[in-house]
Amino acid sequence: MNLVLKGKKMPQNKLKEYSERFEEKVEERTKELRESEEKFKRLFNSSPEAILYVDKDFETIDINPRFEELFSYSIDEIKGKEIDEFLVPKDRINEGQKLNEMSKKGYTFYETVRKKKDGTLVPVSLSVGPIISEGSIAGIIVIYKDITERKRAEEELQVQRNFAVQVMNTMGQGLTVVDTETRFEYVNPVYARMLGYSPEELIGKTPFDVTFPEDHVILTQAKTQRWKGKTSTYETRLKRADGGTVYVSITGVPRWRDNKIVGTIAVITDITERRKMEESLKESEERFRTIFETAQDSIFIKDCTLKYTKVNPAMEKLFGLSASKIIGRTDDELFDEEAASHLREIDSRVLGGEIVEEEHTKSVKGVPITFHIIKVPMCNSFGEIIGLSVALPVILPSENEQKNSSKNRVKNSQHSHIPFPMI
Repeated sequence: MNLVLKGKKMPQNKLKEYSERFEEKVEERTKELRESEEKFKRLFNSSPEAILYVDKDFETIDINPRFEELFSYSIDEIKGKEIDEFLVPKDRINEGQKLNEMSKKGYTFYETVRKKKDGTLVPVSLSVGPIISEGSIAGIIVIYKDITERKRAEEELQVQRNFAVQVMNTMGQGLTVVDTETRFEYVNPVYARMLGYSPEELIGKTPFDVTFPEDHVILTQAKTQRWKGKTSTYETRLKRADGGTVYVSITGVPRWRDNKIVGTIAVITDITERRKMEESLKESEERFRTIFETAQDSIFIKDCTLKYTKVNPAMEKLFGLSASKIIGRTDDELFDEEAASHLREIDSRVLGGEIVEEEHTKSVKGVPITFHIIKVPMCNSFGEIIGLSVALPVILPSENEQKNSSKNRVKNSQHSHIPFPMI
């Protein structure tokens, strides 16, 4: 028997050869398809993620073991049924329908929640994509990844972030965060109020914009230290929105990310009041020094061990000794035993918090001179007594008193005598 092919006869043996070759090709192709299907099935069943295979109407064709484990549904319970009826919560029906439409147009990734068989909601990420065969949708693959742990970690991180922001926003000191270009990424309300701005007005500015030009060199030095990975503390002056000055102490630390410096975090303390107090104290000390050095009355100070710590020139003149021979010494080293004992007794009362006034008359070059001694306890800022100060105003005698007899002078000296150094 001969067949005719396009007007030509094909020998029987040739036809058989072609038939055998065709059958071989079909068998090879069938084997390849079977191997491919088995490979897909192995991947499908061994995937660590839940996989759902549905038709174009989203009716279930197959599920893998992980899907059954995650949602607790068996293939017999949902096969041939629309999957949204089982997994999509009632309040997300519209979301489910929208995702179905999106998945027919191409690959879709989405994070949402899906419902287990017992009603428990589980956060998942969905990866959805169509299976195209001969130009049309043959089915849809949906991969569910359980992201419960990740969501829990994100929530914990958010709690910590919120706590950090709360601390930064309510702390009593200024706090700023700058990027690699030294621009403010964040400033807390305290820092903004310190300068008379709102936090939003400062974002994008730099510390140089709010620092007096004369102090820019200080900022530059600090920036250099920061880029070396070092922490530093320095003082500078900030310029308020109204032109006023704020004295501040700044501690800056480098910001690290992936082992790279990506900016600076700085804590700013307003020290304006402290500076004013320091300046006031300096002025007070200068006034005290002026009074102390120029006073005609003798003034000296002792510490708690009753050692002299300061004596003024009038005291040097009265004692006839230089300050270096008085300071650091006690009355035991300067006076006789009786006088030193009397002075210790009076000084002890003063160190106990008492103010003591005494008058003593002493004949100086034959002239009786009365000394009005005032001893006052000295306290530190905590109210603790740290020593005593003494003033010896001199009451000079009148011309008539200077002409009085020595008898009257002796009578007027009935108060205990003022001791003078033995040196």
